[in-house]
Amino acid sequence: MVRMPRNGPRFYRLVLPFPVALLTGALAADLSWWTTRDALCADAASWLASVALAALIVSLIAGAVDGSLRHVFGSGAAVLLLVVNVLMREGASAAAILPAGPFLTALAVSILLYNGLVKLDRIAIQRTAWRDLFAHGARSTHLHHVGR
Repeated sequence: MVRMPRNGPRFYRLVLPFPVALLTGALAADLSWWTTRDALCADAASWLASVALAALIVSLIAGAVDGSLRHVFGSGAAVLLLVVNVLMREGASAAAILPAGPFLTALAVSILLYNGLVKLDRIAIQRTAWRDLFAHGARSTHLHHVGR
């Protein structure tokens, strides 16, 4: 497996917003169809889910290249949910996708958001810890108190 350097940019972080945005749009279109029964909303949700599947596969490959096993499993689970979702929508009437379609879409969005946000949380915590460590100058506060 090809790995990118640890300090370098992660391609996965660059492509993750696309499937999340597309799936959020599909969820909004599903919910809009549920309330208005407009066929255009059902078609839009179907198209958005299909394009999100393609973007999610790119995201899955990017997670594998970056060497992030958690992202590969999370994106893989979301791909499986979305494949079921897209196959369920294919050739079925718009009414046949309720309530499973929006539920599967919301579950896939939740998985992707968890994958993306947990990593960002860890990065923010690590940056804060390093900033706190070096904010006190060359001496660490802990070592300063131990010496007395």
